[in-house]
Amino acid sequence: MRLAISEAQVSRQEGNKGYGAILWFGGKVLAAAHDTAGTEKDPSLHAEVNAIRQACRILGDANLCGAVLVSTCEPCPMCSSLAVWANITTLVYGASIKETAAPGRERILVDSAEIIAQSPVQIEVVPGVLREDCLKFYM
Repeated sequence: MRLAISEAQVSRQEGNKGYGAILWFGGKVLAAAHDTAGTEKDPSLHAEVNAIRQACRILGDANLCGAVLVSTCEPCPMCSSLAVWANITTLVYGASIKETAAPGRERILVDSAEIIAQSPVQIEVVPGVLREDCLKFYM
């Protein structure tokens, strides 16, 4: 999570929203990324999307079974769905969608567990890792 937080700091420095994600696979960090939607003018470029795309390019495979996706904030419905289609095994996040929406941020209030529960795969969800450190980016 500390590496994801570092990515969120880079995001903010570049003028983006302050989200960070890493993808852990095979006992090592395979990809580290942050949101670039603002700077690249593409609303799909969330931190999780960027990390998953990086990992798939590195592996040459879209199947990330066995991978752990770590994000500073609970993935939105788009990113949670991408984790399903990439066959991610575990999702770890710091701040929840509801917590980040509380101060008035625009969010789609569907949590990742709900998306996963409706999906054809099972993904372990581990919430609240370094929650306070992650919340600082969104308050």
